[in-house]
Amino acid sequence: MNSKNKMSGIIHLFQILSSSRWIGMVFLLPLLAVVHSAWAQAPFDHVKTGFNLTGAHALAKCGTCHIQNVFKGTPRDCAGCHISGNRMGAMAKSSIHIPTDAPCGNCHFDTAWTPATFKHMGVVPGTCSTCHNGKQAIGKTIGHVATADSCDRCHKSNTTWLGAGYDHTSVVPGTCLTCHNGTKATGKPVLHVSTADSCDACHKNTTSWAGAAFTHAGVTPGTCATCHNGTRAKGKTINHVPTTSACDSCHRTTTSFLGAMLHTSVVVATGSCVTCHNGTMATGVPALHVSTTAACDTCHKGNTTWAGAIFNHTGVTTGTCATCHNGTRAKGKTSTHLPTTTWPACDTCHKTTTSFLGAKLHTSVVVAAGSCATCHNGTTATGKSVAHTSTTASCDSCHKSNTTWAGATFNHTGVAAGTCATCHNGTKAIGKTSNHVPTTSWPACDSCHKTTTSFVGAKVHTSVTVATGSCATCHNGTMATGKSSTHLPTASWPACDTCHKSTTSFVGARLHTSVVIAPGTCSTCHNGALATGKPVGHNVTTASCDVCHKNNTTWAGANVSHTGIISGCENCHNGTTALGKSSNHVPTTSWPGCNTCHKSTMSFVGTMLHSSVVVTTGSCATCHNGTIRTGKPTNHIPYNTQLLNGSVMACDACHLSTANWASQKMNHSNSLGNGSGWCIGCHLSGTSFLGNMSRKSLSHDKSGKTDCSVSGCHRPLGSQGSTYSSW
Repeated sequence: MNSKNKMSGIIHLFQILSSSRWIGMVFLLPLLAVVHSAWAQAPFDHVKTGFNLTGAHALAKCGTCHIQNVFKGTPRDCAGCHISGNRMGAMAKSSIHIPTDAPCGNCHFDTAWTPATFKHMGVVPGTCSTCHNGKQAIGKTIGHVATADSCDRCHKSNTTWLGAGYDHTSVVPGTCLTCHNGTKATGKPVLHVSTADSCDACHKNTTSWAGAAFTHAGVTPGTCATCHNGTRAKGKTINHVPTTSACDSCHRTTTSFLGAMLHTSVVVATGSCVTCHNGTMATGVPALHVSTTAACDTCHKGNTTWAGAIFNHTGVTTGTCATCHNGTRAKGKTSTHLPTTTWPACDTCHKTTTSFLGAKLHTSVVVAAGSCATCHNGTTATGKSVAHTSTTASCDSCHKSNTTWAGATFNHTGVAAGTCATCHNGTKAIGKTSNHVPTTSWPACDSCHKTTTSFVGAKVHTSVTVATGSCATCHNGTMATGKSSTHLPTASWPACDTCHKSTTSFVGARLHTSVVIAPGTCSTCHNGALATGKPVGHNVTTASCDVCHKNNTTWAGANVSHTGIISGCENCHNGTTALGKSSNHVPTTSWPGCNTCHKSTMSFVGTMLHSSVVVTTGSCATCHNGTIRTGKPTNHIPYNTQLLNGSVMACDACHLSTANWASQKMNHSNSLGNGSGWCIGCHLSGTSFLGNMSRKSLSHDKSGKTDCSVSGCHRPLGSQGSTYSSW
């Protein structure tokens, strides 16, 4: 009402003063000062700029991004700020970052750089180690199960290493100890049940040790304590019922101790419960138990739980409930219970002896229509609130339920159209909010609000005819949301509804479809001031935006035409104009240009190095030294000391493929065993070098052996096994 009176006063004052121009000027100047002061105090809403400050951006100082307080032209995309040498001092992509030309936001969130979610879409199966090599990304740990398979053979999730599903399909039953020996994989713990059986005799699941099913078949009845003694397996607890009987007298299942059938295994005489349930051997009668000399099983009919005891109220005189239900012997009347000293006993309203819930007050005590206030007076029971609609009608005129106040239905029948504000004035009932569209010259509430059950869903544009092109009459920033400070200048353009086709949301305005943009004129707006322009690190070009950017809804997906470019890649791919050679790139100062190895203009992935550049036999370590490219892992077989007795053998002596380390043929280089070239250096059980060589103990066949070959067993000096390469 205050807002309405103020507006009416202003209009009346304007009508009086309009007859005299000079008097109007005297009053207009102070009014403009007031309006200007109100505008100056309005908070700045960064959302209206089209760039919502969220995450870490919300904590940054304005001057971090708006250098020297220059607001226009501030980059809006990640790459506009997070590049090497940026003016803002924003963190750029590190030198060991995974090679990618995807936008930062594809993997990183605006709260922090980590954790980042790398999207593995498009990664060729079996090429995990290209990145997961311990440098660009986490690689295989030292204690990893020895395998030459690609990571994704077992690790099926690209969000965590956990949950790897090792394929046990080819594992021969009974050979679990080959890996599960406590070194290569988890072995049998110290407190494991003594058994010579193979793991898979009990452990049937290859994903968890839990759930092992020990087969008790053949266990002699009454001998449970042989294992269940508290050391080899779980034994009798301290608070176990004293008994000398065997476990299986009560415990009938071999899968759980729960559900022991004591009372069914041991005959308990009726009425003799207290023999055990005396508070020492087993739970006894608590202090607050109903006073009784009856045996436990008189009320407690179940021998598995105390709950559910059925007290027989037969013989209890009507109206004497409080004899037990006094708050001491049994639950009594709560402090918030309705005063009932002059009313009947408990069982007048509480009709069941199993629960206090469901008391039928209004059905047990006749309440005369219109007499609700007798109890609902704010003292005896909840009364009418201070903010209640003014009315002398009885509660039950609107409140039809006697179980809840909610759902009261005010009958608007008879309310004259246009008189809504009589009640909806902000005092008696919800009124017009402070940010409501001014409607002093418009129809009443019910002109737009068509339902009496909710204010939501008011149809402004359907109730009031808005002439095409007149949107700014209301959408001027005062009456309703107006054009934001970062809106494209449109003084010479059509009205709002030329681009904004919906009357329910400003989102989805069709600028390029509503206003014809001549080809090659993109920079008229996209100049960094009116709209997003070319970022600092953009490729040097004088071509118009739409030569490469074919989509008018996103900058992504621009296709740079490499047609005619046959050399000189480094002119653009220099790390500034476009993505250049990474810090861990193979040294190529004396090699041809980028396109010698990089055959695709769409991605750096898939480089054909060995097929493009001739690598001299035996020179693998020039690049594969662990710095430039993947080198020899720490658990590689010690061929130079153990096998070759100090001589040298290059990678390609064994690794026959330039595409996969796993493709190899062991070159023994004429080693015959003994001395520094002992076979046992790699083939002795317990070694953890890479490779799928067999491993055995020296005594696996006969004792007293010193080596595999010299001892006369295995080839070449023995007769067993296959003849391997280069004996």
